[in-house]
Parts: sequence; C-alpha cells; structure tokens
Amino acid sequence: MRLLRKLLTFILAIVGVIAIIGVGGYVFVRVKYDVDLFNTIGQLKTINEKVDEKVMCPHSFTSDDMVDVKTIVNGSVEDMITYDETNGYYVNLENLANMNTLIKLSDKQVGALAEKVIEEKTQGKVDVGGNTFTYELKQIQFSNVENGGCDFITVVKLDFTDYKSTLVNFPFNLIKKYVPDSFYVSSTVIIEKKTEAFSYEVSHKELRINNLTKEQTDDMFHTLDVIFKMGTSDSFNQLIGKTVVDTLIGNESQKGFAYSLKSHGATDFHFETDKEINYFVIER
Repeated sequence: MRLLRKLLTFILAIVGVIAIIGVGGYVFVRVKYDVDLFNTIGQLKTINEKVDEKVMCPHSFTSDDMVDVKTIVNGSVEDMITYDETNGYYVNLENLANMNTLIKLSDKQVGALAEKVIEEKTQGKVDVGGNTFTYELKQIQFSNVENGGCDFITVVKLDFTDYKSTLVNFPFNLIKKYVPDSFYVSSTVIIEKKTEAFSYEVSHKELRINNLTKEQTDDMFHTLDVIFKMGTSDSFNQLIGKTVVDTLIGNESQKGFAYSLKSHGATDFHFETDKEINYFVIER
C-alpha cells in the first residue's frame, strides 16, 4: 500500500511539473530550485514513449516457473503451495508442516513465487483516495552474488488506464494526455547478508522509470524533490526494493516467505551461484 501511494505521488508530481512549465519562468526555476526545465521537458517526453517490455524485463518469469516452484517447495514442505483450476496457485504461510530439505529457487522461480504472494495479500489492486489501481510484478533478477547477498532487481508495472478515464473535469482534462497508460519501475537494491540468521539490510543502487536512464531518473527525482518534497530516487528505490525483499525473506514485523518457515526447520537464507545460475536458498 505504501509503495503504490508513493507511485501515485510520483505521477501527480509529474503533472505538477507540467503545470510549472506552463506558468513559470525557466530562469526563476533554475535559480531558485537548481532545476533545468528543458531537461525536465525531455524527460517527460521520454516517459511517454512506449516501453518495450522485452527490453525492460529481459528476465521475466512464466507460468512454467510456478509449476517448478510448486514441485520444489512442496518437496520440502508438504502442501505449502496448492493449485486448482478455479483459483490457481495458493501459497500457504500459516500452519505449515516442517521442512524436509533446503529450498533452492532461481530468480525466475522467485519472481513467479513473489507474484503469487503479492496477489494473495493485495489481489493485485490497491485503493488510494477512492481510486483503484492495478499493478503487476514483472521481473525479479539476482546479480553480483557475493557473501550470501546480491544485487536484487525488481520490475513493477503500474496500470493507470482506469484512473485516466476519471480525468474529465478542468484542469485535469488538459493534462490527461501527459499521463501514460502505465509506468514501469525498475528497481535495483543491494541485499547485504548479516551474520545473524534471517538478518539483512537493503540499500539503494539504481532506479529507472520507463525508458529513462538512471541519470535521467535521478535528475527527474531531484526536480520532484526540490519542488514537491517527495524524496530522492535513493529513498524511493529503497522503498520499492525493501517491499519486495521483505515479502520474499521477511522478519519479525513483516512475515515473508522464508521467515514463515523459521519455526518449521528453516535456519537461515542466502543467495548463491551454482553452475552460473543464481539461486535463493532457504537453509535447513
């Protein structure tokens, strides 16, 4: 919920930037806020360009990955994941059987698993101010695996088509065309594995929005932060990454997939590389 409210704030802030461009002076904004509106205009144009999902999500998961997840997880914890044709997959995090073996999942399999857990918690929708938004987890990827941690890459797609249809009154009808139908948010955070079991820290590495580069995204967030006080790309990225990582791993305050097994035989987690494939491992 908190993540998607931040995403909504991002969209509304972009609309505000457009308004400033229309009524404010370039020199005034440049001097007062250290913001180059010409760069902002270019960034807004790029944001509205069509996103090639194959380029944005080159490591996306498929339904076949979830079939493998069910086999692997249930091979360790009986009936933790169930499936029927009517309701699809269900990931049970309560009243679990004990683990028989460790659980070892590739990043594509983790993506498929995380998607189901997120769907169960939010049904893929969120209500903000009386408006319902649909969002999808498109990709999870691990890289630079080292010392039990890794770079954790998440791509989320947020659908704004239903919300745009409500922008019919002045002045929102004038800026409707500047709001894309969807936004892709690519978040890369660093997971640092700590010595204590199930202990980790999440820190910012890179954030990209739609077709913007890292540098353009950082500059856009600088503009939004100095004018609208919405925070930096660092803090926004860490919020996205930690939300997904906590769903996967978890802790005492946020029960994630791995932490839910702590009282059923799980002793810790780590990331590892085996034959050039990166894995997330829940230890027993």
